[in-house]
Amino acid sequence: MTTKRPIGALLCRFATGKADLLACQALRHQAFFGTDGCDADRFDPLCKHLMIERDGALVCTLRLRVFGAGEALTESYTGRFYDLSHMQGPAIELGRFCLRDRGGQADVMRLALSEITRLVDETKADFLFGCTSFSGNDPALYSEAFACLAAHYQGPADRIPVARDAAIALPHAPFDLLVALRQMPKLLRSYLGMHGWVGDAVVIDARLQTMHVFTRLDVGAVPEARAMALRNSLIAGQQA
Repeated sequence: MTTKRPIGALLCRFATGKADLLACQALRHQAFFGTDGCDADRFDPLCKHLMIERDGALVCTLRLRVFGAGEALTESYTGRFYDLSHMQGPAIELGRFCLRDRGGQADVMRLALSEITRLVDETKADFLFGCTSFSGNDPALYSEAFACLAAHYQGPADRIPVARDAAIALPHAPFDLLVALRQMPKLLRSYLGMHGWVGDAVVIDARLQTMHVFTRLDVGAVPEARAMALRNSLIAGQQA
C-alpha cells in the first residue's frame, strides 16, 4: 500500500516486515497490560497490521484478517469465543485496535476508518466482525454502556452467535445515554453510528484483562451518506 499523508503529519500504512510487526505488538502490549512487552499470538501471521504514525511515532494499530467468499469464520480469533458456524465470508475481522493516548485522536480515527473502507471496497467484503473490548474484568464499570447496547443495539436473535464460554448477559436496565456513550470504545461508537450491532453477552478475557462483546457491521447497512463521506476522505488522503 502507498504511504499516505491525508491529515497533517499522520502517515497510514500496513506493516511490511518484522520490525513493523514488533512495533504493533509493543503498542498492543502497552495498551492492554500497561507495560512494555510484546502482545503476540498465532493469528498475527494471518493478518494485515494497520499502522498510523505521527511524526514517526506509532499512535494507532489495528489487526485485520480478510476472509474470502464462502470461507468459514470458525477458525478466526473471534471464533475462539463465539460460535460462528452460521457465518462465512467475504468478510473482514477487525481486532487489537489500540490508540495511544495522545492528542488528535479524532483525526486518527477518521484515517483508520477511511483505510478500513478502502479494504472493504478492495475485497468486496459483505461485513466486518470482531470482539469489541472494554478494559478490565468488572462489568459494573460499564453498566450504562451495556444496558444501552441491550436496549438499542443488540442484533437479531437468529443471527447473534452463541458465546463458547461462560458469559454475562447484557443487562436490561435503565441507563443514562451520555454516560453510556462515554463508556463505549470509540471504534464501537463508530460502528453503531453506521448501523452495526452487538451480541447479547459480555465475555470476560482474564488473560488480556478485558471484556468483550461480539460486534458486526453489515456493509450494505451503512447509510449512503456515511459511506460517501468515508470514501471522500480516502480520496482526499490519496491526493494529499
